[in-house]
Amino acid sequence: LDVEDGRGRADRGARAEEVRNRAAVEEVIDFLELERVRKTPVGILPYGLLKRIELGRALCMQPKILLLDEPAAGLNQEETEDMARCILDLKEKLGAGAFGTVFKATHKKTGKVYAVKVMRRRRSTEEIVRREVAMLQRVGLHIGVAELVDHFESDDNFYLVMELVTGGELFDALIDNGAFSEQQAADVIRQVADAAAFLHAQGLCHADIKPENLLLTER
Repeated sequence: LDVEDGRGRADRGARAEEVRNRAAVEEVIDFLELERVRKTPVGILPYGLLKRIELGRALCMQPKILLLDEPAAGLNQEETEDMARCILDLKEKLGAGAFGTVFKATHKKTGKVYAVKVMRRRRSTEEIVRREVAMLQRVGLHIGVAELVDHFESDDNFYLVMELVTGGELFDALIDNGAFSEQQAADVIRQVADAAAFLHAQGLCHADIKPENLLLTER
């Protein structure tokens, strides 16, 4: 029974990961405007679109750093302009929050600043977004979880208004400042473990805890 339960959990985890991966691919297709050729055999596509598809394949890996070596080599003028626009948009979006673009927003009455995550509305992502909203509403009261302040949707986008966390990623802090002291490391682990225990008590599992996904309130 224990073995079967373990396999069942593994299967559910694999299915959930597949759903997340498919959603990420759909975001890349939408971002690079490849929807019209998604069912076209690659072998008959023009060279400019092939270069864009290469970029899309790289983006699907959700890289921390993306190195582009002569991305416009061999392209005509129109294709070069399209690639340049994609790269400029990519720089802005990756800097803002990968495939869900994050903006700073100020409440007009209170002047308080929030982070607003904007996600394109697609049939493949609607269920994922609604699940994320429901989950954040359950766990956002914990001090170690960024609070979902409000959420809205339009015909084209979903908008999640989140607590603004300004200290940056734990990963960047480690790269910039080197290894933490034993006391600092213990403090971080304690907070992470406390938040993870809270999630588990709610029947939830983070499944991707790593320095890149941990935000600091201050540096």
